[in-house]
Amino acid sequence: MKSVLNIIPYLIFLFILDYGLSKTPYPFTKTEYKYGFSKFYNHAKRTKGEQRIILTGGSSLGWGVSAKNLTEDLSILTLNSGINGSTGYKNISRLKKVIDKENDILVIAPEYDKLSATSDRSGPACFLRLYVQKEYHLECAFYTLNRIAKNWTVIHEKVNQFKHFNEFGDYTWKPVEKESSKPPFIDTNINIQKEISIFKRRVLPYFNSLKKEGYKIVYIPNLVPKDSTYAEHAHLFHKDLFKNHGVKKFKDVPLIIDRKYFLQGGDYHLTEKGVEIKTKHFKNHLQSYLEI
Repeated sequence: MKSVLNIIPYLIFLFILDYGLSKTPYPFTKTEYKYGFSKFYNHAKRTKGEQRIILTGGSSLGWGVSAKNLTEDLSILTLNSGINGSTGYKNISRLKKVIDKENDILVIAPEYDKLSATSDRSGPACFLRLYVQKEYHLECAFYTLNRIAKNWTVIHEKVNQFKHFNEFGDYTWKPVEKESSKPPFIDTNINIQKEISIFKRRVLPYFNSLKKEGYKIVYIPNLVPKDSTYAEHAHLFHKDLFKNHGVKKFKDVPLIIDRKYFLQGGDYHLTEKGVEIKTKHFKNHLQSYLEI
């Protein structure tokens, strides 16, 4: 017992150090990919109160939908918060400071392989909370010290990925596709029934609770390549999401598209043509929802 008590002062010191360092620019650089979220977040803070559409989700949105083009086509400011699926499906709750219930339409487009994770303690979720939103929460305690200790080279990387985010939050850089697409990765270990069970117990109730709180929630299905792990099961997730939050006339929309529209090695990141197709897919849903 005495040895445990002796440790407490050291833990308190480390906690204070972690908190203090998290408030400085030292643990990260402003050229990092995840710091690109600040383009969305700062724009959302400045325009809170205006009529807006906010795309919420992972990098399938950041790399796959053009909020800039939707803004032009719909004449409503559209912002893209899609940075990393590992921030978890509860990321909307972490955006409440910049969301206006009265004027914002929140678009959800879940990534099927991320539906069962809340990810409050994930690296991406803590990065956004600590260094972009400037909020210190207990679930991210010691994240900064851990990041400094383990990721020195990442913190000081020289590649500037931040510059590829536009003011709407879209990630605009695309690699040069010189090789044919890599063979798809089919994960035969996934227990789809278990995933669906978790999805129904955690994810759906969460989105439903947001709707009850007064948030305007619109579901638009994500698109996956036809040879991906989730292609044949996407309709099982789509059915319940559409029932609660879908746009009426889009019950039977396609959920898969050809692999050629995806960047190498990914099931969500799209080529320029893929972004064009998916953005039109979102535009059609939103036009119908808005009745314009």
